[in-house]
Amino acid sequence: MLKDWFSGASSQPAAGTSGAQVPDTAAADKAAARQRRLDADPEPAQRELSAEEQATRRDEGLRRKLQAARRYGGSARRGGPPGGGAPAYESFSRGFNRLLMEQCNASEFLHDGLQVGVSRQAHNAQVQTKYTVGNPQNAGFELNLQLHGFSDMTAASYSTQGRYSLMHQRMFRSGAVGVAQFMAQPQAAAMGGPPGTFFGMLQVPGWVPGGCTQLTYLRGQHVQLNHAARVVRGLSVGANLTYDVATHATTMAYAAHFAAADRSSEYLATMNPDSGEWKLAAMKSDWNSDTDMAVVLDCTEKKGHIVPQLHLALRKNLIGGGALSAVLTGFHKLKTVLEIPFGGDRAGLNQVTVAYGLQYDAVQGSAKHGLTLSM
Repeated sequence: MLKDWFSGASSQPAAGTSGAQVPDTAAADKAAARQRRLDADPEPAQRELSAEEQATRRDEGLRRKLQAARRYGGSARRGGPPGGGAPAYESFSRGFNRLLMEQCNASEFLHDGLQVGVSRQAHNAQVQTKYTVGNPQNAGFELNLQLHGFSDMTAASYSTQGRYSLMHQRMFRSGAVGVAQFMAQPQAAAMGGPPGTFFGMLQVPGWVPGGCTQLTYLRGQHVQLNHAARVVRGLSVGANLTYDVATHATTMAYAAHFAAADRSSEYLATMNPDSGEWKLAAMKSDWNSDTDMAVVLDCTEKKGHIVPQLHLALRKNLIGGGALSAVLTGFHKLKTVLEIPFGGDRAGLNQVTVAYGLQYDAVQGSAKHGLTLSM
């Protein structure tokens, strides 16, 4: 009976037969399929990869990880909003200003003489010192202190040239950011300038879907109110209203910004109908060569005349952490900075960065260059 059951035959005689056993077709098929599964040969072992194939597969994985890191790092450096975040009006031109070396952190290498900077961080406190020699205008010592909290940051600076600064930045639960900065320079009062000034900024994102509003005040100069909103994925528009405290004049500017999903390309267009100024800019990032390029064409008012200018910018990240930046403005002004790190891989601890900056103006026939050591 057990033999018949395992073989799939029925143990009950069929009708019209005298006890002869007739095989059950369905049960026989199931038993045959089960036996085939049991008797099936195991899967063949995977072929062992050669050393060259293993190196190729490993290099391909590292290349993909590096491209993903560059995309994320490029988005962070350009100040672009994260996925679903609200864009700010000032973030439209942040990436272009970085390549054109018009920001403070990008143009700090363009000076005369030698500058030595030392930065150390312990827990939530950071201390930075700068000492400049060989520059009659900015020679001296500067001290910066920063204290970081969970949602705020306080910074204070002192310079031997008589400049003082105190800044406080705070982020609220709603996502709003507030900045207040006091700057004082008593020596400017003796030259007829203001002894100090105050800067305040309040940024409120998300109070309208996909929008961000920012209010900026600079004592004695201007008050700005701007709003930016995302129209579709990658496309944002904004408007900026400026009130000049000295002349009591009001101007309105408009801007449109488009960025690809992988942040490999960006386009910017701004227009100020009141003054006739406008700007068209395009930026491209090549992840394979780790190079950022930008082309900017603008018309700005200088000495009562609208002057068009073409800007060409290039930034190339070198092997080992170095970088080469160059900006050509109007085919007569050149700015270039070469940064080379030495030592370990941790900036501010065991690494020293040497930067050489050069600025040349062919129209005025002037040039300035300097060396910066950051430790």
